Amino acid sequence: MSNDQVEILSSYVLHLNTEHPGMKRKQQDQEQPTAKRLELVNDDKEDPNGNSVYSENPSTLAGSSKDTEQAISWSELLLDDKETFQSIMRLSPDDFRYLSDLVSPELNNLQNDGFGRSIAPPIQLMLTLKFLITGDIYDSLRYQYRISHSSMYKIASQVCDAIYKVLAHYIHTPATESEWMNVEKEFCNRRKFCHCVGAMGGRHILVKTNIDLEGSSSKNNLYYNLVLITIVDANYNFIAVDIGNWGKISKGGAFKGSSLYQNISRSGLQFPQATALPGRRKSVPFVVVAEDAFPLTIHIMRTYQERYFAEDKHFEFNNRVIRARGVIENAIGIMAAVFRIFQQPIQLGLHDAKKAALACIALHNFMRRNIEAREIYSPIGTFDSEDTTSELQVQGNWRMYGKPRGLTNLQKQGNRACMKAWLIREEFASHFVNDYPKR
Repeated sequence: MSNDQVEILSSYVLHLNTEHPGMKRKQQDQEQPTAKRLELVNDDKEDPNGNSVYSENPSTLAGSSKDTEQAISWSELLLDDKETFQSIMRLSPDDFRYLSDLVSPELNNLQNDGFGRSIAPPIQLMLTLKFLITGDIYDSLRYQYRISHSSMYKIASQVCDAIYKVLAHYIHTPATESEWMNVEKEFCNRRKFCHCVGAMGGRHILVKTNIDLEGSSSKNNLYYNLVLITIVDANYNFIAVDIGNWGKISKGGAFKGSSLYQNISRSGLQFPQATALPGRRKSVPFVVVAEDAFPLTIHIMRTYQERYFAEDKHFEFNNRVIRARGVIENAIGIMAAVFRIFQQPIQLGLHDAKKAALACIALHNFMRRNIEAREIYSPIGTFDSEDTTSELQVQGNWRMYGKPRGLTNLQKQGNRACMKAWLIREEFASHFVNDYPKR
């Protein structure tokens, strides 16, 4: 972020915590008719697009002591108080500046706040991050920051689109056999599930809007579902994402209609060639472990239903699958805990809700890209862990927020599958039961 942008950001934060010049409070006018107010004035600077850029006028920085103290404290928080900034925004000031530099070229057309003022890209980013992280509805944000409803809507849509555009490469789907083998190595070492190249899960993202599927406005609020289907690696990073199929989804239709399913079914993800499991002779394909909402296929492994338990190996196989697919529950769980926009139905249009969800997923991976960023976004104790002595699961801190009302599980499916998929699962089960004493 440039020095000019920092100056604009500091100036605007001062403004956000004081009264808008055009909104006079009658009681204060009567009690202090001569009091000066904190206001931003045009200092005749212009940005490259010809829009006026507002900054502080030192001669008018009076106003009530309470407003001035609040303005100064927020300015110091943003620019100086690193720990408080990190606790609120879940990223460091340096990362905020870096992200601002990335998205600013995508936001060069400054939005108007409804009162004739231009909003610089760093401010648009800050407002959008607060919207995603706090889950504040538009009415709350626009009154708090004195920005019109339409401007806030446009800002959120534009910034979410920009965030996903500049951070999409952090959602990296392995494209070569060696990259898939690196993912498999992590699952084998950390989750005791060899030949696993990902954990797959899905959620319904609830959207509350007054715009129907045809784009027409309605007087009543309408509720829709966006279907999120994703694959996560052993390090809780999203490596493949598909969002779509809004409306009412029939049982099983959410996944089979997705592009991710088509890629897995047609080997479009280029999994490594089938090989034998350690200590076994029969070759089996590389697979993803999935929640029970997904079908059993030659590349997708899911648990046995209880009525099919015939041997100990089936019980052991289920334990391994549940252990491996725990990463998808934790990844989605921490994302919903940090980005509290998912704690309730998203109050955006369907297309903009999709942009917001993709932005949160990209930010999740961005905020976990190195050790320093992970310590801020997901400190120790955030994710579920296993007690090494008792082998009991220790629940992560993200669970204290409860189940997000804006995300619901996909419906479970039956266990019908082709014979080849059943035989592959049996081979995995036989391998695990023989490997059990070595865990």
